[in-house]
Amino acid sequence: MKNILLLICCTCFILIKTQVISQHPYILLGEPTHGDGAVFDEKVKIIKQLSKDHNFKTILFEAGFYDNFKAWELYKINGDINIYNSSIFKIWSETKAFQELISYIKQNPEIKILGIDCQEGQLFEQYYLEDLKNTLSKNKINISEDELQMIDKIIINKDLENLKNDEDEKSKYNSVCQKILSAFASLQNKDYKTKVIEQSFKSSKAEVDYTLRQLNKEFFAVQNPRDLQMAENFIFLQKELKNEKLILWAANYHIANNLKDFKLTDISVDYIKNFQTQEKQLTGHNEESLEDKINQINEIKESITLGKILKDYYKDQLYALAFTSYEGNYSGFHEMATPILTPPENSLESDLFIKKSEPILINLKIYPKEEFYTSAFGYLPILMKWKNVFDGIYYIPKMYPPEIISYRENIKKTLKAEDKRKITGKLLDEKTQNPIKYGNIYFKSSNRSVVTNDNGDFSITSPLSPDYMIVSAIGYKNDSVRITGQNKITISLKSSGEKISDIDELVLKNKKALSASEILEKARDNIEKNYIQTPYNQKFYVSTERYNDKNVLKYQEQALVELFNSGGMNSSNNAEKGIFGEILQYKNSSEIPVKQNWDTGIGNLWVQINRDIILSKANVLYRSNSYDLTTKKLIEYDGKKVYKIDFVNNSPGSYSTGYGYPAPESSKGTIYIENKTFAVVRYEHCIVRKVSQNKYMKYPVQSFHKIIETYKEINGKYFLNFYKQINKSNFLNEDKIVGSNYENFYLMSEDVKTNELTEYKRPLIKLKPDFEAKTDEKFWETSNFYIEDQNFRFENCSFED
Repeated sequence: MKNILLLICCTCFILIKTQVISQHPYILLGEPTHGDGAVFDEKVKIIKQLSKDHNFKTILFEAGFYDNFKAWELYKINGDINIYNSSIFKIWSETKAFQELISYIKQNPEIKILGIDCQEGQLFEQYYLEDLKNTLSKNKINISEDELQMIDKIIINKDLENLKNDEDEKSKYNSVCQKILSAFASLQNKDYKTKVIEQSFKSSKAEVDYTLRQLNKEFFAVQNPRDLQMAENFIFLQKELKNEKLILWAANYHIANNLKDFKLTDISVDYIKNFQTQEKQLTGHNEESLEDKINQINEIKESITLGKILKDYYKDQLYALAFTSYEGNYSGFHEMATPILTPPENSLESDLFIKKSEPILINLKIYPKEEFYTSAFGYLPILMKWKNVFDGIYYIPKMYPPEIISYRENIKKTLKAEDKRKITGKLLDEKTQNPIKYGNIYFKSSNRSVVTNDNGDFSITSPLSPDYMIVSAIGYKNDSVRITGQNKITISLKSSGEKISDIDELVLKNKKALSASEILEKARDNIEKNYIQTPYNQKFYVSTERYNDKNVLKYQEQALVELFNSGGMNSSNNAEKGIFGEILQYKNSSEIPVKQNWDTGIGNLWVQINRDIILSKANVLYRSNSYDLTTKKLIEYDGKKVYKIDFVNNSPGSYSTGYGYPAPESSKGTIYIENKTFAVVRYEHCIVRKVSQNKYMKYPVQSFHKIIETYKEINGKYFLNFYKQINKSNFLNEDKIVGSNYENFYLMSEDVKTNELTEYKRPLIKLKPDFEAKTDEKFWETSNFYIEDQNFRFENCSFED
């Protein structure tokens, strides 16, 4: 029997270079997991061959439907193929295989990438609302600003907390959606873009609907609603693209057909147990219990997948090709290299491995076995009639994780300790002698500046020649001090003494005083005038610290980072997009080893940038309708008059605060806006989040966040000067605090350049992985690094201090 099987493999089971799959106009290419490097490489080869030899010109991805339409549209406008790095999920876009694919597409501009997923990303958040508004306006469909804001909040930003709990809000939302969909349905002779905007709305609404069902703990099998919408998006594109042949890049599971014969045998259960053991060894815990994992896998019997819907629709026009492997590693648990567990005897993989088979396409229509084991779903051996599931299985003997693109650069400049004196000092209130926190210290001849800490302390390198040190703080009169040979200095500032109170009581230049909302509107209108709109470099000192409730430092990283903002200061839902940089100097001051993950320590800088009052939209400046604006005063700040506006959030959520799950239960703060230019010069925000608990926590936890941010003016433009975020987490047992953690993250501007720029290529979100740690102790001794409090504690959510 084995010899017969081998003969069949050699004669009937054919390599991908033959004509089997190309006879079908719609080809679905799967993958066992989303971390299969060898599969990625093979799929790129297949796509190239199908394109070159069989006229396949459209590649669809299991990625955002609108995201990839927009990427294709922008690519056609500006020719930047790298826009697809923003539209394709990073599991693919950050691999060398995908970069090879888009290089091929650039060389063959008749080929395009589109998407079918209802799970959208960056481009959807950035562009869809404007495209929707323009499409509605062009077709004379009237939608109010309040209705558009609801769509922005729910459809685009997925802020669903209030919708989940408020039936009236849900009713209003459904009414608005129905109004828009009915208006679209009534249109005649719609052009392609109008159809895409309409389908994007349907698709994203479907994601909101099933996400709400998940939040309300309603049951539905596996990912059936998502698969249904992906199938509808596929069919939409096929109809619009008419006679084009289509290739879909997705997971094996999604392209599967009939899974009703799925069997979870004792062999499969033993493998699940081994998976659980392996996961715990690699990560220290299991994401799910064995029982939950088995129940989840058993749900596959109830699957109605994308592949089934499309197979029922297209019949033999569709060819679904799965991939599998016998051994090696894939990128699995938390992107770790995860070994494939050896498949059982008599499985497809074992049979081919014994015969030392090369990569081969198994045509299941003529495969002699009716029922057999294969590991096409996440390398878990499953017994099934696989010819009812896929048309073919592509076997690769040995798997390897995808090769990830590296952003490591050889930085030409060498950072050395500066030949300057270092001055340490203290800033005090002249009358009370209390320290002044967050005061600005800078030299008249330089763009460099520092900020005082909570104790009023600062350190700054001084030019060797005499210069004037400029000192300012909110509520105080500016001062300047001539620096000659001092190494230590104490500076006292006088209170501004302003008695001005409510703006509403003022008449400025014979004009009625502006309301708080009008001031915020003017601040928005003047962003382009007040903040740089061209590329620039900025260096920051960055620090992150973590303490326990006994004030013991558990973790600390410090760095000098240089950023390259390629597009200037513009607001978006993804503030880090378009910002690049490198870590120039690095210091780990704790005993905990440095973690190289993108989301730890200094690598978390991109998250903090997403809290910036100018760069991010999720705050009181841009989403002011979510806030009640209260006290309005004029005070002295940095030698200027500024409006001080207090705010309280009336519907806290990710849309208006930038904080998602666990959702905020309250947020409030203060914004300071210069009264002539309407530039935002300072921002303070405090967020309290709801109590939450996940399965790895012994106790429920409640988190608090306090943000303080200041801007400084350089040559008529404002730049981020200082940012500090304090986080506190209380662990609760029967509503009593049994422990706390404290985190302190801050960045302080060191220098700004607007010409002779260094154009970095490393995205801000990838700042830390694969960087070269450089630590020069002499550099740190002479730097302007911020002196942080050793006994820092989280202050209450009040800005009276």
